[in-house]
Amino acid sequence: FQYNASSSEHERINAIYEYCFNHYLEKIPLDVIAAEVGLVPSSFCRYFKSKTGKNFTKFILELKVGHACKMLIES
Repeated sequence: FQYNASSSEHERINAIYEYCFNHYLEKIPLDVIAAEVGLVPSSFCRYFKSKTGKNFTKFILELKVGHACKMLIES
């Protein structure tokens, strides 16, 4: 069995990543990010977990911690 994701699935997850990378210093409400990709919050949570293996809150936390580590290393 080989999974082939459709281009629309790639576009959706890429849109989520792009929005997060551009707004991670701000608070990102779940309803806002879900609306960005045309989902309701509960569907967004299921979708994100199925594609990334982690929940959205954990992803944002890791993104922020990674940025903080980068800033500490560079300065």
